[in-house]
Amino acid sequence: MKYCRYCANCLTIGHYYYCDEREIVLSFSQIRHQTSCSGFYPSCMGDVDTGRQYRPKKRKPVVCDVEISLF
Repeated sequence: MKYCRYCANCLTIGHYYYCDEREIVLSFSQIRHQTSCSGFYPSCMGDVDTGRQYRPKKRKPVVCDVEISLF
C-alpha cells in the first residue's frame, strides 16, 4: 500500500505537507490515506513526522470451512 507520508516527494512545511511530484499542498489527514499516485517513491527516511519505516501488516492465515468437533 502506498501512503503519501512514506513518499520521498512529501515535504513538511509547518502544519502542512507539500507533494513535490503533483505540486499540491496536503493536510495531515490526506497524507494518512492510501494513494494511487504513479510518482510514489518510498523514502529512506520513513514517515515524514515520526521517521518510522513502513511495515506492511502480516496476512492472517485462512481458516478452512471444515467442521471441527469441539467435544
